[in-house]
Amino acid sequence: MAITVLKQNREIRDHGAVSKTITFKDVGKTYDFMRIAEGFRVKNVNISVDEAFSNADNVITVGIEGDTDRFIPETALNEVKSVNMSSNQFSAKNLTSIIMDIKGAKSTKGVAVVTVEYFKLPSVRQDM
Repeated sequence: MAITVLKQNREIRDHGAVSKTITFKDVGKTYDFMRIAEGFRVKNVNISVDEAFSNADNVITVGIEGDTDRFIPETALNEVKSVNMSSNQFSAKNLTSIIMDIKGAKSTKGVAVVTVEYFKLPSVRQDM
């Protein structure tokens, strides 16, 4: 069976990435740094520690409201590394906040970047 592709009736996918740089000054803070709307999917979440934080108890979690370690559970920030999300892709059923929580004792150094990649799921047009 042949498939007919309706190119002009397709919705263009929106996609992109949002990054937030955190430093040792952010330890002890919680950020609601991104919101995704219904119909969007989180494809990947990455933490890249560019400069190790000075305290071994400095950890970060990244998740959603109500499930704050959904993407990346407590991950130490005391060494240079990169960590990707450990769960399946997440599809938003309604407006959802991405939460980042940095815990531990105050540090004197440290820099990390949190990146969330997302895309919009295609939808079927009803007006054809």
